[in-house]
Amino acid sequence: MKSLMAGMIALAALVANPGSVTGQDLTDGAWTGVVTPPSGENVPVKYQVTHDEGDLAILLETPMGDFPFQDITFVEGALRFFWEPGNTVLECDLQPNDEGGYEGECTDEDGVPGTLTMVPPAPTDE
Repeated sequence: MKSLMAGMIALAALVANPGSVTGQDLTDGAWTGVVTPPSGENVPVKYQVTHDEGDLAILLETPMGDFPFQDITFVEGALRFFWEPGNTVLECDLQPNDEGGYEGECTDEDGVPGTLTMVPPAPTDE
């Protein structure tokens, strides 16, 4: 349970394999959000979303450090990925929400869930 809590707090960078993210994309910039581990404390986090030569990358910044997400895919609109904070593998399935972001659960290998939200940056006038 402690490793899941640390994992939920410790999130990280989404790094997609070339071509794995198709049909949808995320806006570059500073996203914000909240991670809620099974213990229930909301932890504010930041995400740096970038595209490098077409590949999507998201760096999640937390009070516990920065950590990588892997194997990002969009499946029927859902953003799916996993990451390995510490010795725990967390699989995430985030659904699009009405605000243009994503929210959903991340579960460990025992199926213990926590939640994760991603809020896009505010639009800028150009």
